[in-house]
Amino acid sequence: MVTLDLDRPLAPRASLKFASNTLALLVATFAITTAAAPGPLQPGDIVFVDGGLDLIIRLDPNTGTTNHIAALDFLGASGGIAVGHNGDIYAMRNKGGFDSYAEFFRIDGQTAAISPLSTETMIYSGGRMKLSPDGHSLVVAGESQTRARGVFRVDLATGHQSVITTNFAKTPDYERPWDVAFSPQGHIYVTDDAYGNIIRFNADGSGRQLILDGRYPRLIHGIDVGPNGSIYVADPNYHSVFRIDPVSGAQSMVTTNGFLSYPKDLVVAPDGNLIVAESVADVVVRVNPATGQQTLLHSGTPGPRSPCVYSPRPALSTRRSLSGLIIRWPDPGEIWQLQFTHAVATTNSWTDSSLIPTLRGDEREVTASFDSRERFFRLRRR
Repeated sequence: MVTLDLDRPLAPRASLKFASNTLALLVATFAITTAAAPGPLQPGDIVFVDGGLDLIIRLDPNTGTTNHIAALDFLGASGGIAVGHNGDIYAMRNKGGFDSYAEFFRIDGQTAAISPLSTETMIYSGGRMKLSPDGHSLVVAGESQTRARGVFRVDLATGHQSVITTNFAKTPDYERPWDVAFSPQGHIYVTDDAYGNIIRFNADGSGRQLILDGRYPRLIHGIDVGPNGSIYVADPNYHSVFRIDPVSGAQSMVTTNGFLSYPKDLVVAPDGNLIVAESVADVVVRVNPATGQQTLLHSGTPGPRSPCVYSPRPALSTRRSLSGLIIRWPDPGEIWQLQFTHAVATTNSWTDSSLIPTLRGDEREVTASFDSRERFFRLRRR
């Protein structure tokens, strides 16, 4: 183990062990800086696009109350939104004309002011997008100006657009990336709107693997991943939501019909329930993935799509003892701790956390601030 000097920043490449056992250290607690206040959004709020009125709408899932956050003409059925951990909303729309490209905007979570996110035009068009696991970028399924279909990244700090992968089949017809999701290990799943396939890539875009060969009449659009790694997809042709085993590709139906006549978009909420946007029946529905029970949350808005659930970045706390430091944070259903002591820490389990900004193979990285100083930690699986 590396000795931690609390009076100096940790060396950038120091390796730490990750432990999930709870430690009772009654020592001084240091304040940790947290993300910006969530503005008008509250944890668990659903945000979706009104495809008929071109509004971005907030829905309180407990009361059914809605309010319009911002107006934005999405110029068609593609494009969508993502919600950052600080409550800002990011929108993508496809600008037509002779100089077509995908436009990206930031909607301020406090004021609802709309501003351009990126001035670059490398991405020609996009289907759907999601916030990356580290919360620092948008991951977009779409097409580049060179007509290469693939998965792209838009940096939230700089607006820079880059290619993650364009490794998609071109014969007998082009695969058409539509939506993306992330496994607990950081893999990227992509739905193929042309063939009904699900394709998996490593976080860096390498390692293409076909998870599901959907074949017609299977039509797979929206995708997300549950806490246990199960893949959920919306299939409008079957009026259903399916569960896909990420290893075997085995399929099982979660729910069908009911409020769902043409489900295209879904998201897994932090509590594990599915939020499905139904653009034909004009409803937003909660689905229990264990029982398939459907609960109507909202109706009457024309063409709802691209649902998101606001989940703020959890707060950190630190404790110092005579032997080291503990950084502690909550994840859904469990308390996780990063332990640094002179003794060897045991590894009981391993998952990704929304606090960890960078995934590098078997390593995870996190930056925390305390004592008015910023500390960098790298966690490595044993």
